[in-house]
Amino acid sequence: MKKMMQDLHYVGSFSTLTSEVKPMMNYGAPTYTPKQNELYNRLLIGTKAYDEKVLYAMNSTKKNRIKKAHRKAQDALNIWKQELTIIATNGIFQSLFPEAKVTQALLEQSEPSKNFKNTLKFKDLGIKKEDIIKKFLELKLLPSNFASL
Repeated sequence: MKKMMQDLHYVGSFSTLTSEVKPMMNYGAPTYTPKQNELYNRLLIGTKAYDEKVLYAMNSTKKNRIKKAHRKAQDALNIWKQELTIIATNGIFQSLFPEAKVTQALLEQSEPSKNFKNTLKFKDLGIKKEDIIKKFLELKLLPSNFASL
């Protein structure tokens, strides 16, 4: 009991306390090869994934292909984020205001729009990198052999 009380009452400097903290465990987040990361980044951030020297050396056809794929990916992600947002908000309104006219109007207007840009972050929607990759694979924006690259 005395030992337990000594552990609870820390006497010392903060720097010695923090130096004794063990690092957190890594539970094996998926790692991707450089090629997989390049393909993913091309879709997610487009030509900004490359530095200026590489872009200067790249021919215009490849740049345009990257820009086109990036635009398709961004449009698909925007629609997907809207769908997730609509599902979440409809659930909230249905549980809080089931009989309200506003709720009925929201439920009727539950189609995503290409003209609306969803600015919510992936983290706020609970979307992880693996989810985005699965979505890109479903939409055939990434090659079917992506996992083996």
